[in-house]
Order: sequence, then structure tokens, then C-alpha cells
Amino acid sequence: MSRPAWYTIMAEFENPSLLKSSWQIINTLVPYFFLWYVMVRALQTGYSLQWFSGNIGYHHIHHIKPLIPNYRLEECYKAIPDLKEIKLLTIGKSLRSLRLHLWDETPNKLVSFRSLQ
Repeated sequence: MSRPAWYTIMAEFENPSLLKSSWQIINTLVPYFFLWYVMVRALQTGYSLQWFSGNIGYHHIHHIKPLIPNYRLEECYKAIPDLKEIKLLTIGKSLRSLRLHLWDETPNKLVSFRSLQ
């Protein structure tokens, strides 16, 4: 009797390595936190870090209007006062937001399952 195709794929992963798994998690999280740090610092510091990070601190403007070129993002940020009212999402705030799963329409914010009780 032949085995299904998925079985041969799963057989490769029968003996997972804790060291390899840990290394993969570290290789995923370290760059993520580094990019968040660079983004926050780019908004707080001068031009050199903005240039190094490719204006990552103004990247949210690109999601509002994708046709704005990267070298014009800072100019747009300074020209539109409403963009300055956007609150910074720090690494700590982003990690705390992982527990928020539901949108509450009354206060217009994300809430956790616990807040429903």
C-alpha cells in the first residue's frame, strides 16, 4: 500500500531540533525589532538615520497614497497637519496589541475577548 504524498513531507520533520527552531525564531524576531527601532528613531532624529532607513518613519504615508515617491514622503508629512496627529506604534505597543482581536464599534477601538465578560 502506498503512502500519501503528505506523509513523505511530514517524515522529514519527525525529529525537530530545538537549536534550529530557536535559531529560526531569533532570525525572525531580531530583524523585526530592529526595523521597529529604526523606524521610531527615524522619526525622532535627523536626516542621516532617515536616509539610512529609506524614510521608514514616513512609510505610513505610502499606504495612504502609494503614488507618492519615497523622496517626497517627508515633504508630505510636513505639509499635511493631520499626519502629525498619528500616534507612534512602538515595539511595546505592537506586542500589547497582539491580545486585541475584536473591533468594538461603540468606542471605535480594538478590544480583547476578556473585555466582553
